[in-house]
Amino acid sequence: MGIRLLLSIVVPMIAAAYPIGQVVAVRYEQTAPGIFSNGSVPVSGRSVGTAFSAHSGVFSLEYFNGAKWVDFKAVCIDANEFLFGGTMLYYVQTLPANTTVQPVAPHAPPVFGPGNAARVENLRKLYTVGWTDAIADTGPGITTQEQTKSAAFQWAAWNVVRDTDLTVTNSGNDATNPVRITGSTTAQLNVRNQANAYLSAMNSLNPATVLSNLLIWTPVKAIKDPTGAVIGYERVAGQELVNPVPEPGFLALLGAGIAAVIFTKRRASVQG
Repeated sequence: MGIRLLLSIVVPMIAAAYPIGQVVAVRYEQTAPGIFSNGSVPVSGRSVGTAFSAHSGVFSLEYFNGAKWVDFKAVCIDANEFLFGGTMLYYVQTLPANTTVQPVAPHAPPVFGPGNAARVENLRKLYTVGWTDAIADTGPGITTQEQTKSAAFQWAAWNVVRDTDLTVTNSGNDATNPVRITGSTTAQLNVRNQANAYLSAMNSLNPATVLSNLLIWTPVKAIKDPTGAVIGYERVAGQELVNPVPEPGFLALLGAGIAAVIFTKRRASVQG
């Protein structure tokens, strides 16, 4: 198979790995590691006036691409919403730089509405500095450090989206510090310190390295006509999810790697 033909098959497959602009069924990953990709940490805190205690971490999920279930990882962006149980429909769209997400339905605006470009930019920075670290598998098994980083990234994301600064505190009030960790155990202190390490790293980030796009997954339900045919979708209560889009540089690197493999095989064939 020629290089051009192989790349024309493989690269579009990876570029289309996420169903952008589509409505897909999403569920928790059905095999290990389960709901959280690198484990989780039970954390007590407050978010926009509401106290809660829950396991925090990067979610391990699957979406159905029409033929099979495909794994992906994401965090939620609203600590006050619960993630679904079972299977739920999600609309997938890009969250590019300095723009706002368009609502799925006019009466159901998403978290990122007009005037939130700065939050979108900070979220892109956070994913640039922390995502790879937060989902890294250092094994064997799930270590305490992996659990801490997984939970910390989730709290850092909540801070970027809902708070007024780039610091996760353990004190303050709902007006000035709406997202904060109130628990005082060693595990929760470690989560707060790691979350602040991710947020602090954003300050020294080279703008040229910031991820160009993220994906936002919005929960929806089907709108049907009297015959039962689906005629559209509308926003429903539930967690919006965010994860990164594969960067063009990654696809180019993958393509170069494939080309190198093909070249090596051809050279070996000629020499043999």
